[in-house]
Amino acid sequence: MLTIFISVVVMYLLLLIYPPVHIITDPQEISQNISTNETLVKIIIIRDRGEDLKNLIITKYNTTYNENYWLNLSSNNTYNMSENEIISFQVTLDATNLTQGEYRGYIEINANKSMKFMGESKPKLVGQIPVVLNVAEAKGSPTEGATQKESIINVKGNITINEL
Repeated sequence: MLTIFISVVVMYLLLLIYPPVHIITDPQEISQNISTNETLVKIIIIRDRGEDLKNLIITKYNTTYNENYWLNLSSNNTYNMSENEIISFQVTLDATNLTQGEYRGYIEINANKSMKFMGESKPKLVGQIPVVLNVAEAKGSPTEGATQKESIINVKGNITINEL
């Protein structure tokens, strides 16, 4: 019985000294279909449900190798958040100059946790939002909506294809 009591007290003290980080993002992921040369802006909301977060830094990463920067964030990417505070920021998905295909990336959320009795922690990852952008051909394109086989037929002229 004494062991259980001591364990509970130790856990309580650890939670007091090292409170958990708990953020909620809306949406939790981004998956969009757009046409080439289109741009889409999404609003991301973050709610801090745990301890105060200092120097919350939001960073984007394009994981699909591409020279074009199709995933962009609004200008202010550093925040301080109190418990139950809500912040929002813009994410721009820009298919300008992108070719048809799938592009992947993610938005990383790092922060220093404000800890009682010990000041601030080192920055650590507190959240991540995966991003998938599916780019289709521009509307009105001669091959819009065509399969690869149909596109080849359109390009090469009249060809008879016998299905097996």
